[in-house]
Formats: sequence, C-alpha cells, structure tokens
Amino acid sequence: MCLNIISAAGWSSLEARRAHNPKVKGSNPFPATKKARYHEVPGFLFPVLRLFASRIWSVSSDRISWHVAPQTLRHEVQAALHVVGLGNICDSESISGGFSPGVVECLSLAGGQRVFFKGSSTELNPVTPSLHLGEARLLQRLPATVPCARWIATVETGPWGGLVTEFLDGGNPMLPVTLNSVLNMIGIVDQLAELEPIDLPDILHPLESLLNGGYWMGARQFLEADALARFAASPLASVFDAASVAWLTSNLHGVATLETGFGLAVQGRALLHRDLRSDNVIATPAQGFVPVDWAWACIGNPVFELVSMLASLHLDGGPVPWEAIGLSQVGRTTAPEQVRTIVAGVLGYFLWASIQPPPPGIAHVRSFQARMALVCVQWMRSFEQSKNFRITGSASNS
Repeated sequence: MCLNIISAAGWSSLEARRAHNPKVKGSNPFPATKKARYHEVPGFLFPVLRLFASRIWSVSSDRISWHVAPQTLRHEVQAALHVVGLGNICDSESISGGFSPGVVECLSLAGGQRVFFKGSSTELNPVTPSLHLGEARLLQRLPATVPCARWIATVETGPWGGLVTEFLDGGNPMLPVTLNSVLNMIGIVDQLAELEPIDLPDILHPLESLLNGGYWMGARQFLEADALARFAASPLASVFDAASVAWLTSNLHGVATLETGFGLAVQGRALLHRDLRSDNVIATPAQGFVPVDWAWACIGNPVFELVSMLASLHLDGGPVPWEAIGLSQVGRTTAPEQVRTIVAGVLGYFLWASIQPPPPGIAHVRSFQARMALVCVQWMRSFEQSKNFRITGSASNS
C-alpha cells in the first residue's frame, strides 16, 4: 500500500521542514512558484508522516514578508534601531514556524549585525500586538539569569505592535526530537524552577489568577455545553483513536472533578514560560537551549510547564510523557496525584479549545490543540493502568 503526497513549495513542505529549522535564516529553500511534485510513499511510513504532518499543520500561520510590510512599520523599526546605535537595515529573511501572524524576520544590518523582529497588527489578529508589546516589557526587566533573547527595542505604530531582540545563532531541535533534545528541554524547566523568585507583579501574574475564563476549566465547559456530540462530529475527532474516544466519553465527568483542583495544583513561585515547545526553543552553540517567545510568561508551579512541554514533545516524536517526567528533578519530586490533577487541567484546556472557531490568522492551531488533548487523554489512561485507580466521578474505567 502506498500514498501519493503532493509536496508544494514553501516552508511547510516536508523537504523544507526536515532540512531547515523554522526560526533561522534559510527556512524557505524553495521558490514560491516551484511546481508541485508527487511522491509515492510506502504504507509503513504512514506513522512517520503523521508525526511530521502534525507538526507542520500545527505551526502554520499568516505571515507577511518584510518587503511588503507597511512602510510606516519598516521606518519605525529602522528608527528604533538608530536610537540604540545600530545601523541601517540592509537585508531581511522571513522566518517561519510558530503561530503568530504578521511579520517575523531576521534583519541584517550595516556593520554585519543581525537582529530578530516580530510584529503584528490588530487587523491580522486583535490580540497578537498586545502580546508582542507585553513580551517586550517583560524582556526588558528579566534578570540576566533567565535564558532568553535579550530585548533591543519596542515598536508601536498605528495598529502594529512588535519588538526587536538579539538574533540567536542556531535553530530549533531537529524532528523527530532526540533524547538529547528532550533532556535539554527538561533542563530548561529545572533551571527556571531553581531561579530566585522574580518579583514583577505588574507583568508576571500567578497562573492560578489567569484561570477564570478562556479555555481553562475546559472539561467543565465541555460538559456544560454538552459538546461530546459536537466533538465527535468534528474533523478534529479523527485524531483520536477509538479507545481514547471511549475513555473520554466514560471519564469526562471525572476529569472535570479533578480539574477543580487545578488552580491549587498550579500555585507556585517559579517563572513559567507557559508555551515551551520545540519550535519556541533555539539550540545555540554558545548558550545551549534558549527559550524564545515569552509572551505568555507567568508565575506558578513548574510541574505545569513540564506537563505541557512533555505532551508537545511527544507530538514531535519524543518519549511518552508519563515515562519522561521522571527525567526531571521537578517531576521526580512531585507526587503523582498532583501530576494527575495538572494533566487533567491541561486536558480540559486543549479539549475545549480544539472545538472553538479558529482565531484570525491562526487557522491550524485547533489541530495542534486536538493532538495535545489526545496525548493528555493517553496520559490519564496511563495513570489507571499503572496505579489501578478509578477517577472520581467517572462512569467507568477502561
């Protein structure tokens, strides 16, 4: 059995993603007008293709190249660079990867320096500009002990908001992720957990204070909306295997019950990135693995960071998270009951988010969220299989 796959030009083609890292120069090796090609793929490669397709679809977004960005924006970025003593922009290369719509560029400057710029407008997405500006405020004030790309300038003009940071030489971890990459990612969580608490209450809010509204307490919202039938009829349900669908149908009330303890379980004083995925990390030769895109940072329990990150790494070909969690000092020192409560909360979030209309400019994020929900369902099932417990409030065990 074989599968014919159409491979078009652009960063989202299989060749481009496997050959290039999405946040470094050269991430789009094929011209936009390149003729599509057909590839016949043996059936035994389907699982591998599913892995890469999951990652490819999950990081697509609406991007604008530097040269077609509004002139006022380009002038404002140049002026901001002049203020800090940097030279004229002489070249640019678009950077793919991630979910943010708008302009994401590596800018080459006179004198040989390179900087990273990202910006978006409220016309592309009503939320993204404020996220960029919030990230800029945070990066200005984070201590040197925090691994990140250092802030250079903030850009705000009309509906556009963005920031300039240092450009990190390196690239995202290759796919599928290696054990070394997983260990380095885990090392980020453990490193942040060991830092002295950072007191920036006007920027870094406690995670438990952010749980009112949005997709949090998603299992409860899912039940209240009687959304199981809606989910089963949606295309996103196709990412779930039959056993996981059956488990979810029987145990969703139990997940909602566990979820009520989520706010207490995520309390803590550690700095959380809150969006730690392999495409939000640059593997550098000098600084090791450095997390980027700090727009969602907050304060809380690092176990939350660990659970979310390990689930996403599993989508990238990493180990099953319920086995990998023991590789982390944070994971080894946390009671299984607390881990289970946090997994339930993360499951509820991604399950409820996955059936919402896609946000403007980020059409494929719902597919990623459905796959994250599936990993969390599998994680919840692993607790039953290894600990032989019954989830409180569930109709049955599977």
